[in-house]
Amino acid sequence: MIVIPMNAFGEAEVKTNGQVLLFKQLIESDIKGVEIRRELLTPLDRPLEQFQTEHYTVYSAPVELFQADGAFNKENLQIVVQEMTEIRADTLKLPLGSFMKGKSNVKEMDHFFRKALPGGTQWLVENDQTKQGGTIKPLAAFLEICSEEGMEAGLTFDTGNWRYTGESVQKAFHVLKSYIRYLHVKQVNETPEGLQTVAIPLGKSADWEIIFELLPAAVPVALEFPLSMNDLFLYKNYIEKKKAVVQ
Repeated sequence: MIVIPMNAFGEAEVKTNGQVLLFKQLIESDIKGVEIRRELLTPLDRPLEQFQTEHYTVYSAPVELFQADGAFNKENLQIVVQEMTEIRADTLKLPLGSFMKGKSNVKEMDHFFRKALPGGTQWLVENDQTKQGGTIKPLAAFLEICSEEGMEAGLTFDTGNWRYTGESVQKAFHVLKSYIRYLHVKQVNETPEGLQTVAIPLGKSADWEIIFELLPAAVPVALEFPLSMNDLFLYKNYIEKKKAVVQ
């Protein structure tokens, strides 16, 4: 399944017109999955029930699982889960934050999600662009502990964010591949203005394609780079053809 994150259309456009308008256009264009971004919500997007659909929906919220002192961020996550419920999203995507092995209470976290999440939904942690939550060591430690404790914890693997944390995407994939439930593809290049997200290259030597071909075909793929509606269908068709081969 191809998922289109709202930030692919540019912050200025989304904040001017709201996400609901784009969301409806995507659904009407037979896009099967959409990712709503909490940081881009506007008054036009309220009430959040406007986003309810039978199509696959991800709610992405930049609200960390663990606060700077390692404590579980329960109070803020209660608000986020309520918003997810109003949207009727299938998946909640969150950054790790400051997970501290031996101090952060993963059992409290697990109990919270088991109780608070609507039935049939899931939450995923994502490698973001920070040292504390977007590098291999803390993510691997967190996911390993969750696995050992029998907790449901999966990973959104963002191919471009490893550039921001200075780590190898190939190494990260090798360490974390068994936890990946959702793939974000984007290309991040060095420019005179700093790191910049650009359209993904198409070809077997591209990092994202190598990773894509090693994952199960059922893993949803999000196109998180600047898009127009015309570009969207070009990339969608390309990836769906590749998925058919992988499958």
